[in-house]
Amino acid sequence: MLAEGKSRERFRTEGWTKAGYIAQLFDDLIGNEDRHLGNVLVTGDFRALLIDHSRTFRTLKSFVEGLPFSDKNAPPANLMRKLPRSLVDRVSALSEGEVREAVGDLLSDEEIQAVMARKKLLVVEIQKIIARFGDSEVLY
Repeated sequence: MLAEGKSRERFRTEGWTKAGYIAQLFDDLIGNEDRHLGNVLVTGDFRALLIDHSRTFRTLKSFVEGLPFSDKNAPPANLMRKLPRSLVDRVSALSEGEVREAVGDLLSDEEIQAVMARKKLLVVEIQKIIARFGDSEVLY
């Protein structure tokens, strides 16, 4: 539990903000709509650990035609405003074969196809954010 005041300020930094945007990207890719403060642990050295992925890799229509974090459900200023260019490039280039190799038999074919559908939506979403705010304002 955080003490009031000063300790909360540690979360109002550029680093924490960027980590939150990266978490949004990750949750969009895996289809996790259940990210909240109770699903983020903070280590003693002040790193964030994303936990509870029990609501991920969904295959319902809403999870292959939409993203958990998009301009349809959050203000653009709160969405993936700062992302590492290398991460965006890597996600953009992600192939079905790479996903299959990474997950082995942990995901079904349908779940892998849903990841790939979300990847396409995610790339479009990031491009919309870049178009709105500018390449140099989004990618670092």
